[in-house]
Amino acid sequence: MEFAMTPPTTFPRIRRTIALTVLMCLVAWAAPSAQVIDLPDFGSSAGLTLNGDAATAASVLRVVPDAGSQSGSAFWSTPLSTLESFETGFRFQISGSLLPGLGSDGMAFVIQADPRGDTALDDGGGVLGYGYEQASGPEITPSAVVEFDIHSNWWDPDDDHVALMLNGEAIEHVASASVVELLDDGDVKNALIAYDADDKQLRVSFSEGADPLVLLFTQPLDLQALVGDEAWFGFSAATGGGHAAHDILDWGMTQGNAWSPWTDVGGGILGSHGVPSLTGEGSLVAGSPTSLHLVNTPPNAPMYLWMSFTSTPTPLFGGVLYTVPIDLEVLLNADAAGGMSLSTVWPAGIPGGFNTWFQCVIQDNTLRPRLSFSNALRLTTP
Repeated sequence: MEFAMTPPTTFPRIRRTIALTVLMCLVAWAAPSAQVIDLPDFGSSAGLTLNGDAATAASVLRVVPDAGSQSGSAFWSTPLSTLESFETGFRFQISGSLLPGLGSDGMAFVIQADPRGDTALDDGGGVLGYGYEQASGPEITPSAVVEFDIHSNWWDPDDDHVALMLNGEAIEHVASASVVELLDDGDVKNALIAYDADDKQLRVSFSEGADPLVLLFTQPLDLQALVGDEAWFGFSAATGGGHAAHDILDWGMTQGNAWSPWTDVGGGILGSHGVPSLTGEGSLVAGSPTSLHLVNTPPNAPMYLWMSFTSTPTPLFGGVLYTVPIDLEVLLNADAAGGMSLSTVWPAGIPGGFNTWFQCVIQDNTLRPRLSFSNALRLTTP
């Protein structure tokens, strides 16, 4: 990628061409959206339908308890539209009396239009409450399921994996990713599931504790064609011969999200002219105009534009540097109005889903330690 820029006045002239090779694949979603589910805890089960062995306990949603041969589900009682894009996130915890790695069987996030509606629930064991094995049946269908499986049955790729399953079929993994962490080690896990109704794409991201979310997989999926215009959203889980408590700690969901290649991840600190604000414009489609803009800096202030391809957020002076490690830095100057703009035409050949982070560090002599820095932007090619 090439940026055309005005050479700085107080630094030596720098090259006008910056080559960017973006190396890491994550996920970024914008959020011009409506909140449809907002459950910071489960002190109440209002709005939910609990089935089987599911219950609320100590402000968590315990989809199944730490006992053998359990099966439970919990659905938002009102069906939601599948015609809009959505983003749903939740934290979960799987723990029990067995040693980590020995529990079973796992939990699932379920989107379904089964005739049983919000009371749908099926077998326990390795089909995680959404599929059919041999006991009650039939499976929850039509449905799209993201499972968090902690026990390897003969049909599973391994013990700890996250997978997309369709129509209650617990054997065929449409998309799957193994995770390094033991899912039943008792540590808090984070999941983000995002659906683009325009592009018909489902993205699943995962992390442990305070670690940043990592994209596990992107899979083509037409939810409307699969389940119709509306569906019930919720969770299922099950145990078998092994067991563990499967808890959801919180759950939120927004609808109407539009895909954007730009994400403001924050991190800026206050300068003498306010918090420097870095924004971007452009679709990042090959051949389209793309620009970066910075405001709220001291007039003519020297600065670095830092870029990183593998962000490691680093707290500093009350803010966060997202451009660590620094893979590329450019010396610039603000203009007389306390701003800066760069422009380019986005090149062809950059694969979809590749990310890079941008952040500006500005000299500000009125402060200690004589600098401020802007918010960071994360760019994701569509």
